[in-house]
Amino acid sequence: MNVFRIFLVNCLFMSGVACVAESPKESFNVEKAAGYNPVIPALKSYLVAQDATKGQHHICVIGYVEPINGGAGKNNIAWVFWREGNRLTLWEPAAEGFEPKDSLKHSRRDLDIAKDVTAATEEIGSSTYKKSVAWVENVKNDCQKRGKSYEILID
Repeated sequence: MNVFRIFLVNCLFMSGVACVAESPKESFNVEKAAGYNPVIPALKSYLVAQDATKGQHHICVIGYVEPINGGAGKNNIAWVFWREGNRLTLWEPAAEGFEPKDSLKHSRRDLDIAKDVTAATEEIGSSTYKKSVAWVENVKNDCQKRGKSYEILID
């Protein structure tokens, strides 16, 4: 039985909820990519900007290589899942002349999973901002499998 069938059987019969599976995207490690380093200070700066409470915070980062619209090359992006904040944030590499440690806190896509995520893809409508629960779960699961986890202490 192939992986997709196992995933689908698991989703449909174990949870009672239909799931959406995406084909695996090409991934990369943000620690080895220009525009993201230093990673730990960038994550800490993001948490401080989000007014994170004092204590230990758990973050998972998955980097994706995506085709640029029109097929003119590829672009690196990352998604950052902050467990305690229940947020999924787009992390694009810092542009030349900008500090990588500040790039994450100025994200153009910072999803509050409780507010910006819909139960079904059809509910997204014409929104260019909202995402479906299935999409969010796919990114979170992919992050656990192929991403990098961090524990950041805010004191």
